[in-house]
Amino acid sequence: MEKMTVSQAKKAISDKLSHFFGVDTKTATDAQYYKAVALIVRDRLSQMNSDFRHEAKGQDKKFIIFVWNSLWAAHLKIIFTILV
Repeated sequence: MEKMTVSQAKKAISDKLSHFFGVDTKTATDAQYYKAVALIVRDRLSQMNSDFRHEAKGQDKKFIIFVWNSLWAAHLKIIFTILV
């Protein structure tokens, strides 16, 4: 997946605000901006995961998914999940 340009990011935010909240960029609240960006990140991560799984499918290899729990300020938790 290619990196998103600034103009693509602005359009994606505008589209999410319009589609999910029915507002434009001038009338959206901070919370609506936050949720719109979260939706974009979720969509991109989902697409990246899908691309990875499609690439890995049929290669008869194990792969590891790293999950980083950033909610713990003092501790960094990494959970290794090995998928066969």
